[in-house]
Amino acid sequence: MKQPDRCTIKDVAKSAGVSVSTVSRVINNNLNVSSEKRRKVLAEIKNSGFTPNALARGLVQQENRTVCVVLPDIENSFYPSVLRGIENVAQSNDYSVMLYVMGRKNSNIHQLLQKMYAQQASGLIFVAVNIPSGQIPRAMKSLEIVSIQADIDIDNVCRVDSTNEKGTREIVEHLIKLGHKKIAFIGYKLRSLRCIAERYKGYESALKSHGIDIHSDYIVECDEFDDPGYECVQKLLRLKCPPTAIHCINEKVAVGAYEALLEHNLTVPEDISLTANDNSTIAKVLTPKGLTTIAQPAFEMGVAAAEQLIRNIKSPSPIPCEEIVLGTTLVFRGSTRRI
Repeated sequence: MKQPDRCTIKDVAKSAGVSVSTVSRVINNNLNVSSEKRRKVLAEIKNSGFTPNALARGLVQQENRTVCVVLPDIENSFYPSVLRGIENVAQSNDYSVMLYVMGRKNSNIHQLLQKMYAQQASGLIFVAVNIPSGQIPRAMKSLEIVSIQADIDIDNVCRVDSTNEKGTREIVEHLIKLGHKKIAFIGYKLRSLRCIAERYKGYESALKSHGIDIHSDYIVECDEFDDPGYECVQKLLRLKCPPTAIHCINEKVAVGAYEALLEHNLTVPEDISLTANDNSTIAKVLTPKGLTTIAQPAFEMGVAAAEQLIRNIKSPSPIPCEEIVLGTTLVFRGSTRRI
């Protein structure tokens, strides 16, 4: 059965005897419309069943109310909570969200960004990616951009982050108080992102402040897109003097660490203590008693980034860039023990 044709904004304008722009002004509650024309438009909208949407408004206003979000992958359990925060704010401001995943190869960055610019996005949110200046199309640099733990090499990019260094220092100090001195740090390449470097700095400062030597063998970098954590722990277990505790850069890495430990018939925390960053759902269900972790306010970070972006988009004049840093908290579960 053929579906009836959907009523459009042009149909409403024609039936009401007004221009499309007048219908748009009525939809957007613009006061610059006579009461008579407003009455005709509203009556026609009611009679025709016309439903205005963001896309229709955008076409009339020469504006695409779309926020583009760029992620390195969709496997990290931190990202869905960030996206929920962004989506929550976007919907309440009548914006849609378009998601782009960078994937393994950075060679497509420029092509991906050009595609986003062609979509006429209102603004961009980069999450945990490193974008060199040379990869950013010149025209895109005029768009509003917000970073969530991402490194964007252009001026005037607002940034949202968490207390990475402080949180990591606190969780490593927790391990030290339990008697651990042989503590490993495993994660992605330390210079790949500022937030990773800050977490390593927290690990380093905790050891130094307690007079514990930093052993290079206990600092293992892994590839973000392979099996992070698994290979790192395999290397640690081959050492003559393996660590008694391991801190993972995030819970995706911690899952790989668990896998490697199980393969060697080692249990957490009886044989080795394990900690991580994020406090996603994974941390609550890892056996046997959950993962002690640094909770990042992922949802709130998404909210803060989207609010910054939409505020800047709506502002008629440039707003000075600012950095928002949200606090982390230590969540104790059953993955650590005293030795």
